[in-house]
Amino acid sequence: MCLFGIVDAVEDFFKSVVACACCLIIGGPALIIAGSILLNQKDLRKAFRDAVNEFDPTPMNDWTGTINKVPITVRRESLNVKGVDGATSVFAEAVVPVSENFLSEFPVSVNVSAVTPFIRMAPFNIMRNSTYFCFSSDCIDGKDCKCKRDVRSFGEKCTARGGSYNQTPTWCKAGNICGECLETLYLRKLYLVVREVSNGKYAEDTNLRSAMYAFGDLDNDYQPGVPSTVTVRLYSSKDPYIALQRLTKGTNDLGLNSRTVGIVLIVLGCLFLLLEIGVCTALICYWMRPKKTSSGAPPYLAPASQGISTSGASGNAAPNFYAQPAQQTGQGYKYGQAVPPGYTYGQPPQGQPIPPGYTYGQPPQGQPAPPGYTYGHPPQGQPAPPGYTYGQPPQGYAYGP
Repeated sequence: MCLFGIVDAVEDFFKSVVACACCLIIGGPALIIAGSILLNQKDLRKAFRDAVNEFDPTPMNDWTGTINKVPITVRRESLNVKGVDGATSVFAEAVVPVSENFLSEFPVSVNVSAVTPFIRMAPFNIMRNSTYFCFSSDCIDGKDCKCKRDVRSFGEKCTARGGSYNQTPTWCKAGNICGECLETLYLRKLYLVVREVSNGKYAEDTNLRSAMYAFGDLDNDYQPGVPSTVTVRLYSSKDPYIALQRLTKGTNDLGLNSRTVGIVLIVLGCLFLLLEIGVCTALICYWMRPKKTSSGAPPYLAPASQGISTSGASGNAAPNFYAQPAQQTGQGYKYGQAVPPGYTYGQPPQGQPIPPGYTYGQPPQGQPAPPGYTYGHPPQGQPAPPGYTYGQPPQGYAYGP
């Protein structure tokens, strides 16, 4: 069990790493693209503000007349929209009593000044089928759970509104708990629309069958229970309320400004891209860094040449001349081995002249011998090294040809 737990933890860790990598790689461009799309979308607040400015309610203030022989009242209703001031809807309203003769349709007769008279037959009642379902995975061994309680509450509300509740609908899938409510709804508010055909003159709008989204015959206020009255409202097609319904698709909430959201997304996308570039640059610099030797010492540089020095050393060190063989280390030549090709002790290399100012076996011209040294003799007070006689070649070697 412990091993499986470790494997699961490692798997979750790698999933998190992959998710973060994908977020870094794809997140920046995706945010920039989404921000660009939102930035190019229509500004809903600007469109609604334009609709408010274009609406002229002056002709509607003079409306008089009746709806189903009930006198109308011109009302003004403020539309509380954040970011847009002065949005006001103006409409004519009449509260019409409901007759017992109304079965499936509600006839409406409009006789208003400056509006061409018309009659509308509106659906008086409609059937609405609402459903509810949830997953029963949390309901173990038949115990009561939230899913069962929610479906039971849905059924109780359906019955209280006078609807017919079905707790075993045929469309319910295995593993779900479902409920279906079929109820009859009745007309409470009817939204009529007229369009302006000339200056101050109006007629029935046959395209906008209602002032509510989606502007169809059934897009009115329907509620359970038979009403005693129906409120009828008459709107101009340029009314800000209709513009708000169209822009928000019936929610009356313009939400956040799409342009602002687009700018924020673009900025976040650029930050993600800068983060990606920084990470990639750091990784490249890490991989391309100069590698150090194991001991930390600088790399070995091979000597420019090997053989016998032809010049004196700096400082107080005694110069090394051809009268003495050069001391070799590493892969040079050891005493007791053959002389390198082209060299003869006491003479310059074959084919090369003597450097100016030098005489083999003597100090350079114009320079005295270092203190304590005599060319061809050991330093004062020091014996000759074993096997060496100054002025003579080492054992096994002979100066000259």
